[in-house]
Amino acid sequence: YPWRMFDLFDDLLENDGHLRSLQQGRNRAVAGKTIVVLPGIGGDQAASDDAADALREHLTDSTNFDEMVEHQVNNTFPGFACSEIIWRFRQGLFWPDSFINVPERRFVYDTVTDQLRLLNSNTDFTGDLLSPAKWVVSRQRGTKLARAGLMRTLAWYALFKRMSIRDWIVTMEKFGIPMVIAKYSEDAGKTARAILDAAVEDIGEDGHATIPSDCSIEVMWAREMAGSNAELHPAVYTMCNSEMSKLVNGATLTTDSGGPGSFALGKVHENREFSLVRSDAKAFEKAFRRDVSRPFVQFNGFTGASPPRLVVQVSRDMDPVSRAQVAKTLAEIGLKLSGKQLYEEFGFRAPDDEADTVEPPQPE
Repeated sequence: YPWRMFDLFDDLLENDGHLRSLQQGRNRAVAGKTIVVLPGIGGDQAASDDAADALREHLTDSTNFDEMVEHQVNNTFPGFACSEIIWRFRQGLFWPDSFINVPERRFVYDTVTDQLRLLNSNTDFTGDLLSPAKWVVSRQRGTKLARAGLMRTLAWYALFKRMSIRDWIVTMEKFGIPMVIAKYSEDAGKTARAILDAAVEDIGEDGHATIPSDCSIEVMWAREMAGSNAELHPAVYTMCNSEMSKLVNGATLTTDSGGPGSFALGKVHENREFSLVRSDAKAFEKAFRRDVSRPFVQFNGFTGASPPRLVVQVSRDMDPVSRAQVAKTLAEIGLKLSGKQLYEEFGFRAPDDEADTVEPPQPE
């Protein structure tokens, strides 16, 4: 019964800026990319093309497809993600009208089959099995579902980091703020003492004080902050951030600077992060084909059609000049490219008419 665990995960994500940045960065590395629907491979080609065209058109009209994508790719952190499909019948077809992203705390684990069960208000704590063709489910593999999410590991470092920051702030309050000490002679009168007390209370705001000649004020700084004590909490903070980055991105230099000499190593870390992002995209493509494309073909009688494929256009980041050179090279070897995709990636639009077209300069 993991709802308290998921509430803890939400609390840690909300209060840790570095962890939240890692989560959003990895999720949007997939959800922020262009997603296209292509015909399935195999089967009757004409039927596969018709099924892909129909699903592509209806997904464009879906109310919250983008939110569903981001919810699904977030399965890496809690271990799973479930979106309920709302099917509608229109223009002779059943199609996914919208998706309801259900919070993880609404689910329990079947300890025998390691499957998810949904808690409803009219059921007991055992929950209901998920209905076929009604859910998009993405889940981590390789271990028990209850232990599969990255947050199971990240929670410890987020906790240690929070404790270290708390102790760091307490230390600074005790030793980082100077102590104001007032001194007066034994023969100082009550009036002089009252003036001195008021000066000590106000010196933090006013920054100055007027006191009798037989009194004095000293500001004493604690020396215990020097040395290892001052470095302990920042070291724990840095170590926790580093471990979080390794776990989420497989590297650290893609989120923080590694200092001089880290450029070449940063390229290696970038390759690791790209591999994880590509793996996330592949997992979502597979889940969508199984849970949405296959029922769509079966419900609507596309005889002989292969279920449409959803493709997330994940590619390595490169500057526009390098990307244009790659596109030119691919075109020269005979590979057909999408002009629409190139216009979108380079931020240009197709000309409205011949008069709106910029002609390339003629070679001399």
